[in-house]
Amino acid sequence: GAAGAQALTPLAQLSSLDISENKIGDAGAQALAPLTQLSSLDISGNYIGAAGAQALADLTQLSSLNITGNEIGAVGAQALTRLTQLSSLDINNNWIGYAGVRALTEALPQLTSFNGKRLG
Repeated sequence: GAAGAQALTPLAQLSSLDISENKIGDAGAQALAPLTQLSSLDISGNYIGAAGAQALADLTQLSSLNITGNEIGAVGAQALTRLTQLSSLDINNNWIGYAGVRALTEALPQLTSFNGKRLG
């Protein structure tokens, strides 16, 4: 929420962040909004759903994203298609199904690393 976003404002110039396995959920993902300079983010295992993925899609400078072990679904995968700077995406265990895989691979042909096991 707003308090979380304010807490992160001093870190606005951060380029790399690993907050895996912290149970931050959608609200925590939304609180990352001030970190517009992030190029690498590991947010695996955090109970993030579609709303959190939609918030992460605003971090348009990301070149590497590990969002393994969340629950973003096809809607969340569709939101991530806005991350046109991505070269590496790890999206295991997110229940994105065929529709999500197709949306990502069609929208992000520049990916040089795509790990998508157990997608649902």
